[in-house]
Amino acid sequence: EVLGDPTINEVLTIGRTEIIIKRMAKLEEMAEKYQLGIKVDQVILQDVNPPASVKPAFDAVNQAQATSYEPGLQRMMDHASGNLRATQDVTDAVLSSDITFVVVPTPSGKDGTFSNEYVIAACKSLGQVIKTKDAYHVIVIVSTVMPGSTEGSICEALELASGKSCTVD
Repeated sequence: EVLGDPTINEVLTIGRTEIIIKRMAKLEEMAEKYQLGIKVDQVILQDVNPPASVKPAFDAVNQAQATSYEPGLQRMMDHASGNLRATQDVTDAVLSSDITFVVVPTPSGKDGTFSNEYVIAACKSLGQVIKTKDAYHVIVIVSTVMPGSTEGSICEALELASGKSCTVD
């Protein structure tokens, strides 16, 4: 079963916080359905070098307060209170979690392809931390990428940075 990428409409209208909360719920549903014996108990939002305007949004997430009105968002944040936090520290985010969702811009080129520049930069950063982690860590690329990119340049960047294999370690 595939967790799935958000549609462009989701990204533009509901924002990252709600996407991650929805992914948390879907992961819990899948874990229960397949009787994996695991429970999703925390979601950590992490942003590397965010603009200063993002800090209030991080503070709001850490206080379980929605930063914009979306039907049901505050209810979901109330439900996740204590299990949802935002950080700018990639080491803390990776070492405190089992799954990382990469949600970064993938701007379109004139030829219609997507740039993986930000995805690859995020994977290199994550890989440096994963290198020090003994436990298995799942990376989910949420950003829109060209077919074959995940198994190609993105996986390669993660493997080079972490010293581990995308499909084994």
